[in-house]
Amino acid sequence: LVQTRVTQRTTRLVVVGGLSLTVLVGVLLAIIARRQLIAVSQSYGQALTVAEEQAEAVRLSEEHYRSLFDSNPLAMWVHEAESLAFLAVNEAAIRCYGYAREEFLAMTIKDIIPAEDVPALLDSARNYSCGFDAASTWRHRKKDGTIIDVEITSHSLIFAGRSARIVLAHDITARKQAAGELRKSEERYRDLVENARDMIYTYDLKGNFTSINKAGEIITGYSREETPRMNIAQE
Repeated sequence: LVQTRVTQRTTRLVVVGGLSLTVLVGVLLAIIARRQLIAVSQSYGQALTVAEEQAEAVRLSEEHYRSLFDSNPLAMWVHEAESLAFLAVNEAAIRCYGYAREEFLAMTIKDIIPAEDVPALLDSARNYSCGFDAASTWRHRKKDGTIIDVEITSHSLIFAGRSARIVLAHDITARKQAAGELRKSEERYRDLVENARDMIYTYDLKGNFTSINKAGEIITGYSREETPRMNIAQE
């Protein structure tokens, strides 16, 4: 606020249009002071409005990103880079791992890693990048002791004034199990084909051989290295 003090010192009285010069000057100074006060008040009000708008924009942005974090269908958390202590977790992480939020915030990443994998975790933590770390696969342990396979992607950030990492954990246990079952099925099929007594072979749409089993080699007299250069019409 601006305070204007007007000090009047009269040495000679002059009358102008019925008003003394002293009174006239006093009125003019009062008008100028009032206009200055209004201008300063308006400027202060405009600055306050801009600051309020900026603060509101920051608040809305924080709410937006907080919502993306909390409502993400995949488990997410923030942990301190050095101590690996949990700083924040979302609802998906709570559902996936079975720990309450308060339990998570009293733990470190080492508490959800099988003991035999902790040395590898500490080695990885020492080599964190300053930005994005590509996906890597880890074994994690739920509260009930279940071991799950997770694909971890992380990025560095400053959280509450501390160097930290934000992590997205994708449970790929079912995917790995399905891949394992498919591999076993393929191995069983390969064993059946390879050890069959009958000739079994495959060929493409042009009739070119693509594979042949042991029995086929014996029956045709051609090795499996030779058959890819042959056509079924030559059989």
